[in-house]
Amino acid sequence: MNRHTWERTPVAVTAWGALRDSYHGTVCLRHTPQHVAVAALYFALLCYGVEVPGDATGERAWWQVFSESVTKSIMDAIVKEIVQIYEMDARP
Repeated sequence: MNRHTWERTPVAVTAWGALRDSYHGTVCLRHTPQHVAVAALYFALLCYGVEVPGDATGERAWWQVFSESVTKSIMDAIVKEIVQIYEMDARP
């Protein structure tokens, strides 16, 4: 990812916020720390529509660099739980 893209999108700040907010639910109790961290980064990238260069052509997915045991379905489940936390907070 080039510097311009990184500076233009607050991926790190968003990922940190999602990670911090995951403690308002049971996400951190139900999943390994590595999986929650990678899912928070994945969530932030999704929020800004940022695609990781070489993801489609690499030998393995970018998230497996951080945790070999995490899968896309695990990340999707964690992201869903994080989104549910935000939906709960948004209710009157």
